[in-house]
Amino acid sequence: MSDFIVNGYKQIKVLDGCNAPLNEKVVGIENNIRKNKRFETAVVFNDKGDIIIDKRGKATSVGFTPKEVESMKDKIITHNHPIGWGYKEKDWRRIGNSFSKADLSLAITADVAEIRAVTPNYTFSLKRPPQGWGIDMHDFNKLYTETYNRIYTENNKLVYNGIITPVQAETVHYHSLNKEIAKKLGWIYEKRRTI
Repeated sequence: MSDFIVNGYKQIKVLDGCNAPLNEKVVGIENNIRKNKRFETAVVFNDKGDIIIDKRGKATSVGFTPKEVESMKDKIITHNHPIGWGYKEKDWRRIGNSFSKADLSLAITADVAEIRAVTPNYTFSLKRPPQGWGIDMHDFNKLYTETYNRIYTENNKLVYNGIITPVQAETVHYHSLNKEIAKKLGWIYEKRRTI
């Protein structure tokens, strides 16, 4: 399949990338929900592109019932991270954040096929590898905390030594964290400017 392009930007393909109509549906919804500046919206798709959940949340979260979480198994969940809209176009923080601990926990607990997040200009994707997420919540919490603290300390040293600014450290923190955890666990993680 050729590159999937929207408005001149190469998009992150859904799952294995073979289903063009599914890609178009997911990216179409993402380009709408990324515009929500005041609240998060989560949309869950099955592999045919049918929407099974479309839910509005609070400024930085969307809550789900146990039944909704159970229905997410093997599905694609996408949602927006609107915090980047609070910054000017040239501000690093306009990029927005990658996945939160709550996002990763949901992916593992619900056993989703893919979780995606959109910010004003970027898309983040985390796909479950063929062997599964490969970690239980106890071990995940431990790995997450250790990795979070180490990256935070490393970034503070870079800031202290004048190599990066505090804003840059804040902006890259969650991307670095997710990239490292994904590498350790064999998860498929991507970040791309998509608008």
